[in-house]
Amino acid sequence: MVNRNCRCPYVICKIHGNCMACIEKSRKDCEMVNCMEEIAEKLGAKFPLRLPKTVVCDDYEEMSRWIANQLVDVVNDKPEALICVTADMRAVRTYEILKEMADTQKVSFDKAHFISLYEWIDAGSETNGCNAFLEQYLYQPLNIHKSQVISFKKHTDDIEEMCKRTDEVIRQKGGIDFLLMEVGDRGEIGLNLPGEDFDCYTKLVKINWDGQAEKSGITLGIRHLFDSKKVILYASGKDKADMISEIFLSRPKEELPATVIKLLSGAVAVFDQEAASKVRDMI
Repeated sequence: MVNRNCRCPYVICKIHGNCMACIEKSRKDCEMVNCMEEIAEKLGAKFPLRLPKTVVCDDYEEMSRWIANQLVDVVNDKPEALICVTADMRAVRTYEILKEMADTQKVSFDKAHFISLYEWIDAGSETNGCNAFLEQYLYQPLNIHKSQVISFKKHTDDIEEMCKRTDEVIRQKGGIDFLLMEVGDRGEIGLNLPGEDFDCYTKLVKINWDGQAEKSGITLGIRHLFDSKKVILYASGKDKADMISEIFLSRPKEELPATVIKLLSGAVAVFDQEAASKVRDMI
């Protein structure tokens, strides 16, 4: 049976539109189906819950150091690596540790390049956004030159062109080598909100949370995760425990963007004990 309205966002799938053929191939190869399990289950597939590769650290400090070590390994292996990290306060300790490691010559970022994950584009000055955050906590401490940073501009006359240009830069560099993203309160990653298409590259988003004024932002789309070599999705604190549990118990679905990690071969979820408290018996 061919599902002619297939919207499976698993972009690596080679059998788009024929879910039953995909399921049969997976049975023959003794592998999980390469698609969104919810779609396949509606067509009769039965298979175990997929869990992401997961690391649980004792606390926030250990988690931060683990992430920093992962990035250092990537850069030491490939000095000209393309790096994309989040502008999030819970990542600041990781950035401080990177500074310590650079100062002790355990790593050099002289040849690396950094690219924005997201940016708010319709409010405030260039000194108040995500780029400014990374400039303060990462780029300046590591002496990253402006020529090494590919950033979104908060004020631009052609957002579509900026999106295309960003995607082209990533393609020219062979994809992102290290991508760090936080699990958001609603399961979002970057500015990819619940219900966003998994098969999108850089894009404009409109966000209206809790009845507040609508804000516009630009974000790397989830499709970039499939093309990235190493993806780390992190969370810390007991306030993230319920969301982490929901992600682990859910099939990959657009309504919960962070579940995409279950479809990524080069991805790792890393949590501290508090964030992982409700999924420890599953890991």
